[in-house]
Amino acid sequence: VVSSPEMVRECLGTNDMVFVDRPQTIFVEHLTYNSANLGFSPYGPYWRNLRKITTLNLLSNQRVNMLSHVKTSELRSAIKEIHDDYAVRRESGAGLVDMKKW
Repeated sequence: VVSSPEMVRECLGTNDMVFVDRPQTIFVEHLTYNSANLGFSPYGPYWRNLRKITTLNLLSNQRVNMLSHVKTSELRSAIKEIHDDYAVRRESGAGLVDMKKW
């Protein structure tokens, strides 16, 4: 699990070639439409173009800021769902919400 900005930089910047070039399996080919996504494409011109498009159009600061309302809405929804689950459990005497199952 990559859990910090430093580790993301390490995985996707410094050591990107280690992570990008992996053996292709039949399962992955079928699951990802012949490896047509950034996570499973073999390194090459297609992967470089896909990474460029993703970086410029999906992960840019402008796009992330433009979609911040979606993140806020999802967070509010998650908190409400946890609260509602807690309220139901509290009435039945359980009280704790199992976050692993949530």
